[in-house]
Amino acid sequence: MSKGNRGGRKPKPSAVKERQGNPGHRPINKNEPAFQGKTTAPHHLDSIAKQEWKRLAPRLFVHNMLTPADRTAFAAYCSAYSRLAQAERFLASSSAGGSLVYKTEGGAIKPWPHVGIAERAAVQMHRFLTEFGLTPSARSRLNIKDPETPSEDEDFLFGDDGEPATDECENDAAN
Repeated sequence: MSKGNRGGRKPKPSAVKERQGNPGHRPINKNEPAFQGKTTAPHHLDSIAKQEWKRLAPRLFVHNMLTPADRTAFAAYCSAYSRLAQAERFLASSSAGGSLVYKTEGGAIKPWPHVGIAERAAVQMHRFLTEFGLTPSARSRLNIKDPETPSEDEDFLFGDDGEPATDECENDAAN
């Protein structure tokens, strides 16, 4: 078995170690790949997933925590968010009667399939949120300073210009 596949804790990215103050005082990998640039939501995301992308991506871009290399993982998070939202909407709808279970034609009580869908999506979301430093415990380990001066892109990212998000991505040929 190779050194990287032994199990145990996942290695932390060097940027995360530095933001945490390198508590273990182990050497930091200075040759770790660093990716720069912004990316957009992939075409395959549904409208709910794209809304989630638009809500969180600008905040991650500011701290270089979402780059073209992270596009697929962040898109997977947004898709999981969409599945959770759709399952929860169904369970709250009149179709489900606000119940987590239903009665079959034979009289058996079974959980709606949407309950399992929501549970699995929530687990997937939590894993991705942790990877991106978006849970309270993950954030508490980061030491990120706000940019001293606003970036040129801040108006584009946070401004409300009324323009819909585009799917063009000059940084990622896999769009």
